[in-house]
Amino acid sequence: MGYEFSNLNIEFGSSQTFSLNKGMSGGYSNINVDINFTCGTRSWSASNTVNFKQGDVTTINFLHCDSTLGYCRGVCFE
Repeated sequence: MGYEFSNLNIEFGSSQTFSLNKGMSGGYSNINVDINFTCGTRSWSASNTVNFKQGDVTTINFLHCDSTLGYCRGVCFE
């Protein structure tokens, strides 16, 4: 069982909280979290391995900034 949250629009400086109320069938340790980010026609992806603790809030941080020229220059996800 996996969770997927799509079509999100989280503004710079904001955060989003998700409730994983269906549990974690594979346990709470070493869970791979993937993020895909799109700006115009450019897209990036990142993965992070996370240890969750049942009943607690887990913060996951990603950081990527596009350094290429064009519309998305300086656009970041964090």
